[in-house]
Amino acid sequence: MDVLEGMKAIASGYHWLRGQYNPARQLSSRMLEAFEAHGVPRSRINHLLPESLRLPVMAWSDPDHLKMVVQQGHIDWLITRFELQRNWVEGSCQSANTHLFCYKQPKLLQEWLVRRAKADASSLLRLHVVISDDYDAQQPHGDFAVVLEVIPEDGIDDASCFYHLGEGTNFDHYPSLVHLVQVQAITYCHGAIMWRSTLSKGALNQLSCNVGLIPTWLGKRRSHRHAADHELWSHFSGSAPLLTKLRQDAMDGLQAAGLSGVVERIELDQARYLSPCRSPA
Repeated sequence: MDVLEGMKAIASGYHWLRGQYNPARQLSSRMLEAFEAHGVPRSRINHLLPESLRLPVMAWSDPDHLKMVVQQGHIDWLITRFELQRNWVEGSCQSANTHLFCYKQPKLLQEWLVRRAKADASSLLRLHVVISDDYDAQQPHGDFAVVLEVIPEDGIDDASCFYHLGEGTNFDHYPSLVHLVQVQAITYCHGAIMWRSTLSKGALNQLSCNVGLIPTWLGKRRSHRHAADHELWSHFSGSAPLLTKLRQDAMDGLQAAGLSGVVERIELDQARYLSPCRSPA
């Protein structure tokens, strides 16, 4: 290779690298990443979009094609459809999915779920509790993550939305455990499917802190034999003194928040679940 060819190669590499850091290309890349993480392949994106926002199929093939034609309407639609953080899409925030703040304020979650049910009664809920892959049921420790998935059932657009329910939650932090049991109780009363799974420590820490796209992390998980609401029910996790106290503290917090209906439902169903095990009088 002579000097001229070497200079051309260096220039070509520089232009390629500069293109990778082009803000429009980075935004387009995040958009495609969001679609794929939520289970929408590039070839199907136009099927979800309103007709006015549909682009030639080639435009969705890679960030370089998309950056030339993407408009603000596409960005706004994506953010609204998956309830993403605008700052993440635009590149100034690490958290992609919406965080539903309800820590020590469980009524906020109850009110959000009631509003959602009124707006879209046909969608399904799935509660994900994600724990470390070295989880010890006898001595739980370390990070865990709590995620709510809303699954539409309209027969056309079935891509889920994901919501973070607790940032930095940890088994070694007792208020986090109370929060976990309260979330389990509230979502149970709304008919949520319960799903517990495991991740490596590094990935779990990122998910627990709401870094990146939630479905990307969930795509790396492995199933766990326990249900997501394992801690809530004595017929699942037993009646050790610490667990009994945890459940009582969680129910007391729900009562104080004005959610007596949730507490009554949990107590009634717990009694029903245990009744076949009781010895005859």
